[in-house]
Amino acid sequence: MLASLAAEECGKQRVLLLGVLMVLSMPSWVSAAPGDLDLSFGIDGVIEEAAGTRFRAVVVAAGGKLIAGGDIQDGSGISDFLMVRYDAQGHRDPSFGDGGLVRTPFGGGTVSAQVLALAALPGGRVLALGDWGDHLVLARYRADGSLDPAFGASGIVIGPKSADFAIGGTSRALAIRADGKILVAGGSPGFASAFAALRYLPDGSIDAGFGSGGLAKVAASSIGHAYIVRPLSDGKVLLGGGLPSADQFGIARLLENGDPDLAFGAQAVTTTPLDQGDGPSDLVLLENGILAVGPKFDPGAAPLNSTLALARFLSSGSPDVTFGSGGLEIPLGPANQLPRFSAAFAAASDAAGRVVIAGNFRDPALDGSGLARLTADGEFDVTFGEFGRVLNAALFSSEERGMVLQNDQGIVTVGYFDDGVTVHALVERRVGGSCGDGRLDAGEQCDDGNAAAGDGCTPQCRRAALEIPLVPTTSASAALLTALLGGSLLALRPRPRVRVGERGRRRRGGCESDPS
Repeated sequence: MLASLAAEECGKQRVLLLGVLMVLSMPSWVSAAPGDLDLSFGIDGVIEEAAGTRFRAVVVAAGGKLIAGGDIQDGSGISDFLMVRYDAQGHRDPSFGDGGLVRTPFGGGTVSAQVLALAALPGGRVLALGDWGDHLVLARYRADGSLDPAFGASGIVIGPKSADFAIGGTSRALAIRADGKILVAGGSPGFASAFAALRYLPDGSIDAGFGSGGLAKVAASSIGHAYIVRPLSDGKVLLGGGLPSADQFGIARLLENGDPDLAFGAQAVTTTPLDQGDGPSDLVLLENGILAVGPKFDPGAAPLNSTLALARFLSSGSPDVTFGSGGLEIPLGPANQLPRFSAAFAAASDAAGRVVIAGNFRDPALDGSGLARLTADGEFDVTFGEFGRVLNAALFSSEERGMVLQNDQGIVTVGYFDDGVTVHALVERRVGGSCGDGRLDAGEQCDDGNAAAGDGCTPQCRRAALEIPLVPTTSASAALLTALLGGSLLALRPRPRVRVGERGRRRRGGCESDPS
């Protein structure tokens, strides 16, 4: 009887030890919550590039690699195109450019240029949109980082001056259609009269079948400029931008040939009034509509002079009155929680329909970058970070300008921060996951398909308090239990060794040992 009880006790110890070893061997993201930095990426989830660099855009390239784009400055203050390619772990890819980095000067390096947007292409190629002085510029690169001579003139297309077409200076101003044609959002002429888009053929030549000589315009009822372009599956094109003279979000839709789509909104344009508003920072295509994300300004409330605003439209361009108040939602979080999410630079919808937003936070004592995740109803998702937000408070004066969601629901943001002397490009990867969808994603300990508490899996997809049915009866099992619950592996005392040549069973210090 005693032998049977001892064997049972030893079995429990072995099971418990196996559980400890399994926990220790789990990848880092298993114990991370949605919104936490992915410690398997870069250095503790972060990549900081050299002084004088800035990132504004990021895309997922072939093989799951990441390409970030921006600019790099020399001692004279002149900046050049900059792209860096990283592998899945955040290491520079040596097969791209010079040790993973590509730098492209224009005009002999006497006039500054910067990458504003990127688009991944088949075969590992990448297209970069930027500005060079007062010109729009496109550059296409092969998989090894060299300029593609089959595009434009030796890989480069110099577009119109800003007086004729002012590029929408965001990472959302570039898009590639399914047929390879290139769309660029902006305003024409100058910054101040119409939403506009340029279309190029895949080889970089202008598409004369779009609008007038490749340029399409949509006149709005007030001064406007497009920052965002989104091609639709039926060939039509969405443009998003601001109507600052009327404090409105504006969205326009073009037909495939570039003519205004008069069936959309009012004369091809739809708006949402925002007292002291600005244009949307991004457009998220929904199953049955469009979500516009951007800032709402309140000049009388400095320093808390802006907050996040969402506007949802039906596919017809009409406001979706089932969302927020007449289609407009201003999420403030629990008790108007500070710091307030004050500006958005990029947004995307994840597999569960939640909206992830990269931007800035602000309160009277803090101004920094971060992420927010919202539910489909436009409320902060409390399963993400703290009250639906993640603040990078350690990097004061930081900006997160570009964002991409990876297939495994990881969230990658790029931007830059100022250390008080110069700027540094920054890449972060955070754990995504879709808590409550019944699927175990990276960063979740459990997912039972609901947001209820008390069922063993918390609303944040964390395991509830673990009860271990083990009654320690020996010093070894007590030490093992203490180590597990106390979090110190130093409490694990080794069992006495069995001397060479000793036969039989030994119970001193724990379970039986039988060397035979």
